[in-house]
Amino acid sequence: MFEALASRWAIFGAAAIGFYVGAEVSIGSIMINFLNQAQVLGLPFDEAGRYLANFYWGGALVGRLVGTALLTRIRATRLLVACGTIAVLLCVTVVMATGPMAGYAALAIGFFNSIMFPTIFTITLERSGVSQSSTSGLLCVAIFGGALLPKAVGTIADSFGLSTSFIVPLVAYAFIAIFGIAARDTDDAPTAGNKLNSEGV
Repeated sequence: MFEALASRWAIFGAAAIGFYVGAEVSIGSIMINFLNQAQVLGLPFDEAGRYLANFYWGGALVGRLVGTALLTRIRATRLLVACGTIAVLLCVTVVMATGPMAGYAALAIGFFNSIMFPTIFTITLERSGVSQSSTSGLLCVAIFGGALLPKAVGTIADSFGLSTSFIVPLVAYAFIAIFGIAARDTDDAPTAGNKLNSEGV
């Protein structure tokens, strides 16, 4: 794993993995209480739990299937940027809105979470420049972000409310979108061979 610390892409990808896991777990951990609020959906806890399972986690399952199909037609970096950006916009909606709009926006985030982990993992392996085993080890360790971000979300929720706590996953998804943009730029950068071809040589 320590070999991967010499690679900026491996560290970049590890941070993205940590933010992804942290954001997904954070939202899942507060969703029932969030949907229970009168200013959101006012659902009883048991019904809110069904919404969490069927729409948030269920949406992730459906999104994984849809994403698998889309990845055969759309470059992985571009799809990651799109999902990260939409997740950011959904978090903004949760923070700014109330009522069903906020509730369903929070639930919809699960769908766009779906392709993030495998896509970030693969992109990082392709670009790290060090052995795949060391890069994979670092990425697996980075999952501890799933323990750090929920703590931050809980602290903000206690002080400012559950809606405001979505700022934490908002920042996480923004980071993931930036990771995707950086990876996309490396995809689009002309290689020496492409440059020669473009000059007709």
